[in-house]
Amino acid sequence: DTVHVALSTWISPQGDLTGSSIYMDRNLFELTDRFLLSQVSASQMEALAGTLMTPFGLTGTGKFAMTDPRNLSGTFAFSSTFEAPAFANLPGPGAFQVPIGIPDVASIVGLAREASQPLRKFPIACLAAHKVEETSIKLPPTLTVRRLPDAVHARNAMGSYEATYSQQGNTISVRRERSEERRVGKECRSR
Repeated sequence: DTVHVALSTWISPQGDLTGSSIYMDRNLFELTDRFLLSQVSASQMEALAGTLMTPFGLTGTGKFAMTDPRNLSGTFAFSSTFEAPAFANLPGPGAFQVPIGIPDVASIVGLAREASQPLRKFPIACLAAHKVEETSIKLPPTLTVRRLPDAVHARNAMGSYEATYSQQGNTISVRRERSEERRVGKECRSR
């Protein structure tokens, strides 16, 4: 089961964020996205986009474009565009988190938030999965970046996580990758 998200964002000199995402899901994640997006009417899509952004600190609007989720004869593909006013406190010094735009079902940040819950009363499904999120952040020419986060490489019994950050000119590139190992049994026990 794999997911690849390519996210391109732009931050204006006033700190507003605009962007677009392309989602390429396969297997279980494709099935899940097909099902979820087939349940939402065209008139509800914009509200859904805003709702999905809110838990990740973004207040804004967005839109989806997709192939027909009910047409199983071809590959399902979808994309999004979004706007989030006042994303970064500009002008002036500060910091901001890597924007995720409109997150998909299997977002790396969303999984980390779910896994960090203090107590789970019931087991959850644990699946082997591979997820890559590649984010490009174009900054205004007046913004100077003093420091990027260090790269992260972590591995445990559940799988691995890697994140790298680089800058070329006014563009920051972030690559996050998460792999979950296939385990005997398909559930994670409560803690």
